[in-house]
Amino acid sequence: MQDSTHIYNLEELIDYAEKYNIPKLIENKKLVERNYKLMQLSNVDISESIKTIVKEKINEKIPRLAKYKIQVMILEDKLFTAIKNSTV
Repeated sequence: MQDSTHIYNLEELIDYAEKYNIPKLIENKKLVERNYKLMQLSNVDISESIKTIVKEKINEKIPRLAKYKIQVMILEDKLFTAIKNSTV
């Protein structure tokens, strides 16, 4: 499983686990299958408009972190005792 250009599918992963006796993967086969279906990105089950929104968010400029704004929010929410070094 070292080929970086090959996209492995679920069957290949399970076969590999059985061939090389990887017990955690074999024992949790159903969980792995469920997670694979949830997380696979080759056939996404979302609308085109949502895909567009996600792409736009990815391409947006990342806002600059303003430390003082975070400190103001901490004060407003009275979290200064819950967060260590909130004034640093």
